[in-house]
Amino acid sequence: MKKPDGAVSVSELVEGRSARTRVTFTWSPINAEADQHASFASNIPSILGGWSNSFDHLAALIRG
Repeated sequence: MKKPDGAVSVSELVEGRSARTRVTFTWSPINAEADQHASFASNIPSILGGWSNSFDHLAALIRG
C-alpha cells in the first residue's frame, strides 16, 4: 500500500481549572485513499499511547 502524501496535525492547548492544561491532537492523512485512512485510523491508539507516555515523563520531570 502506498503511503499518503503526509498528514495534517493540529494541536490545541486549553487552560483548564486548577492550573491544568488540556491538550487535544487531531490528525488527518493528506491525499489518502480509503484504505490509507483506515490504516492511519487503526494506528491512532498507538500514537496516543506514545503521547501519553511522553507527557507522563514530562510530568515526572516537573515534579522532580
